[in-house]
Amino acid sequence: MPATRPTTATPTRRAVLRSAAALGATAGLAGCAQSADRSFPDADWPMAGGGPRNTSSVDGTFPEAVTEAWRTDVGGWPITQPVVVDGTVYVGTDRRFRAVDAADGSQLWESRLRERDANGVAPPEVAGSPAYAATDDVLVVTTYEGGREGRGGRVAGYDAATGERRWERTPAGRYAYSVRVADGTAYLRTSTECLALSAAEGDIEWRREGFEPLRYETFNMHEPFGVGVAPTVGDGTVYVADRNRLRALSVDTGADRWTVDLPYCLSAPAVHGDRVYARGYSSESWTVALTPQGREEWRAPVGGLSAPAATDDVAFVVDGDLVALDAATGDERWRWDLRTDVVGAAPVTADGTVVALGNRSAALSHERPGFGLGSRVRWTLPNQTTETVPPAVGGGHLYVVNPFTDHLVAYRG
Repeated sequence: MPATRPTTATPTRRAVLRSAAALGATAGLAGCAQSADRSFPDADWPMAGGGPRNTSSVDGTFPEAVTEAWRTDVGGWPITQPVVVDGTVYVGTDRRFRAVDAADGSQLWESRLRERDANGVAPPEVAGSPAYAATDDVLVVTTYEGGREGRGGRVAGYDAATGERRWERTPAGRYAYSVRVADGTAYLRTSTECLALSAAEGDIEWRREGFEPLRYETFNMHEPFGVGVAPTVGDGTVYVADRNRLRALSVDTGADRWTVDLPYCLSAPAVHGDRVYARGYSSESWTVALTPQGREEWRAPVGGLSAPAATDDVAFVVDGDLVALDAATGDERWRWDLRTDVVGAAPVTADGTVVALGNRSAALSHERPGFGLGSRVRWTLPNQTTETVPPAVGGGHLYVVNPFTDHLVAYRG
């Protein structure tokens, strides 16, 4: 059954932004409000990690202080990382997807997933993080349909302007994980395979079998945890986490290019410049930097569950602390205690600043000011944010999820 159409007319995104430009923030936070030119970048965040390379970095600078701009109730858990495109924020929660205005959080449309059918099949739930295909104005999303009669993981394309479902497919494997889009092709892995589909129509371009489910039973991390992981795409290669190894596939055919052993590789790699950053999570955990040909350049004894964030000079990783690693050598530059043991949310970074979530969420300078004697902390966020859903930056705001109240919260400078 197709997704429910909106009940009211949807204004164009540009028109909404123009009419809402004068709106101010409704609540305060640490610091004072800044002028518009000191706000967050007015860019897009079209998929998890900010783009096909999954670097979780944006051009521009972050403000010196922030205030809460708006918050909106997005429903129950699970909640996906927000996607921000052309002034619209898309987020999946529980059994529905929503589009809200980036300027004030007002709802533009809601698309509910199918309810329990006549045969008693359980209704589908949101699974992995969605991705936006600019070539076709399509939001590609994954869902999970449980129960004895359920069809397992599914992937679908939704019209980004209306929320109407355009197509739907059922790939092999119990779960369909998160999606990454590059040049009109959607890439995702499931419990057992990796595949490439046309974002416009859902036609399968290639599929590669022989993948292991992403899970770590020793630490009670079952496969639903792994659905947040998407392939990473860069320079003609698809990099795919495969539990105990990282696999590199041809972007055109899906053929294997190389494989690197990496115990409990349970997060997506990041590709920046000529380095591929990947992580493992075990008693002998590592973060490794590889060349695009799979040759190891360095390894650092910092493992974890969240994807790296990468810049020209620094790779940021989280292992309970936020750790800044030198991009050239892997040496630890500094770390920040997030006061939590397990963090699944990747940090986000812009020119000179990185934001990390935990029980001590903060925006931190890459370098200490005042000849290395000043405070690295630029501003902090309340503790009521989640360390499992990464933040997103776009449309002049920073977006985080409050899992205790099921709110999406936007901050501005």
